Amino acid sequence: MSKSLFFATNGAAVTQPALDYGVWLAHVMHLPVTLLAALEQPHGALTPEAESPRLALEQQVEHVIHLLELAGLPCEVLHAEGNARQAICRLADPQKHLLVVGPLGRSTWRRMVHGRSLRRILQGVNAPLIYVPPASERSPAKHRLKKALLCSGGLGYTISVSQWVAYLASKTEAELTLLHVVEMAYYHYPVANQIQEHWHEILQTDTPQARGLRQDLEFLEKAGVKATLRVRQGDIVSGIMKEIEEGDYDLIAMGAQGNHHHLRALATPNITALVAEAARIPVLIARAGQDLIF
Repeated sequence: MSKSLFFATNGAAVTQPALDYGVWLAHVMHLPVTLLAALEQPHGALTPEAESPRLALEQQVEHVIHLLELAGLPCEVLHAEGNARQAICRLADPQKHLLVVGPLGRSTWRRMVHGRSLRRILQGVNAPLIYVPPASERSPAKHRLKKALLCSGGLGYTISVSQWVAYLASKTEAELTLLHVVEMAYYHYPVANQIQEHWHEILQTDTPQARGLRQDLEFLEKAGVKATLRVRQGDIVSGIMKEIEEGDYDLIAMGAQGNHHHLRALATPNITALVAEAARIPVLIARAGQDLIF
């Protein structure tokens, strides 16, 4: 597979969980790593040992390189000065990289004024990514992928993310659950009425959503990954979060269309960001067209 992982850090302590998760993922996927070291003014707490932003950055880079060397994985280091988010969006290659990123240590007032880094990265980067929230912090030895949740709107937007999560599941022998949330219908027309009346057995309906879900399941089966379908009814974000709470998952996977200005339902960056910001586990996000070739 001609892909590599892309990590990024500005030296802030809050970026460490994403770096550790990325190192673990590189080992699982047997992929080389590109590490972006962006030197910028500190916006959050530094590592306890660091006395300056530059020293904190150097320590994290050395730590990542050391862990990758132990695993026998190559690492290319890119250096940049200035805004780390802008450097990520500029340097992450959609044809080559899977981006692994977490919070960048922004202050509360910066998040209020400019928005969270994740939302702006989703708007600016074209590469598939895994967002690792601080709450998912585990030691490298305890990282795992035993259960994954693939969220699908059933409209064909999840083929790219299905490829990525199928690959990960095949590497870790993870159980995969395909989740579809049926929203309450505000407008009544034949397809919507049929879905509302038969949402428990949606696969038996002749609707676009059913055809899309059958396509998802058929693809996963061909990829050698057994998936179980779960269907919920109600608000999409609430339904996803409820499934996460009850399912003890290690990873969430969500798909999106390629056009930033016409993203709907599960394909919208807003819904994706809401889930990623609220979840306590990593979230894999890939837009249509960001396919993984096995």
